[in-house]
Amino acid sequence: MQNNEKASSPAKKTKGKKIAFLVLLSFVLLLVSIASVAIGYINSKLNLIDYATLEDDWVYVSDSDVLSDTDSFEAIEEDVEIVLPENDIFKDKNVVNILFLGTDERSDKFSNSARSDSMMLISINKNTDKIKLVSLERGMAVKMPNGKVDYLTHAFHYGGPKWVISCVQSHFNVDVEKYIRVNFNVFEKLIDSIGGVDIELTEIEAQAMNHEIPTNTFKLSRRVNPGMNHMNGFEALQYCRLRWTDNDWVRIKRQRTTIAAIQKQCRNLSITELDGAVNAVLPMVQTNLEKDEILSLIAYIPKLLNSSIEDMTIPAEGTFSNLSHIDFNKNSQILHEFFYEEG
Repeated sequence: MQNNEKASSPAKKTKGKKIAFLVLLSFVLLLVSIASVAIGYINSKLNLIDYATLEDDWVYVSDSDVLSDTDSFEAIEEDVEIVLPENDIFKDKNVVNILFLGTDERSDKFSNSARSDSMMLISINKNTDKIKLVSLERGMAVKMPNGKVDYLTHAFHYGGPKWVISCVQSHFNVDVEKYIRVNFNVFEKLIDSIGGVDIELTEIEAQAMNHEIPTNTFKLSRRVNPGMNHMNGFEALQYCRLRWTDNDWVRIKRQRTTIAAIQKQCRNLSITELDGAVNAVLPMVQTNLEKDEILSLIAYIPKLLNSSIEDMTIPAEGTFSNLSHIDFNKNSQILHEFFYEEG
């Protein structure tokens, strides 16, 4: 479909695209791993998380600041009109929506000038014990809280998680007030902290990762071979990013393969090794969820992992001509049905 190609083109030029999905599930796996341990241990580990409000010490960037990635997007048409949905935000006490943000720092520290390369809505239904994930195209033209039109990814740069949440609420009528933020360094750190993962490569995948054929991945420091390979965090990240050998659908399967490898590796960890993994990853998580809210969600995780995870991308097919012309009313309705139809 032509629309889908237009929607995905900005994201294809972003390093680490869709790794937020991996980071999210990896983080959930860690929480599952510690969920069966004593409550005192869990509380001590949750102390490692960076808790913040929507505005904690946020330094708002001036409108004159030039963002380096603007040329990688389709140009926003001058005087483009953003028509917001008119319906009120729907709320259901049994459905918890959380905005997951993958910001573009490549370090252990968070930056107030970062962009949210990956944005995903996580919807947890306590009645059905289901989790649903919605990826938000970062190149969508949206109306910022200050009234100006810009790319959704820039909302975080200008106003932090508060501005991103505001845009999601106003453009999609989604009931979301909580967020979880990580950066792309988390994924590599997690895999390194658990001692790496075993992943089986096809001949073409190995050729691409060795840069023997055209590839979209970074060069490895060693060769990999067809068959089973024990990978560190950087190598596994390149495997998950691999797309040019086939398509994005196959890449999603690679990401699921990596999640399964992480889960298998975690099962083989001792308490000491697991503790090291938790200590390495949780300090790189920022959220405005309170500790008691996290503990409440942990209770649902075993049930959620036994259910299939449904996912989709917004804007939905057939609801836009390009990323400057999106029917937000239709997308709002689609999201409402997706999150609450079984509520």
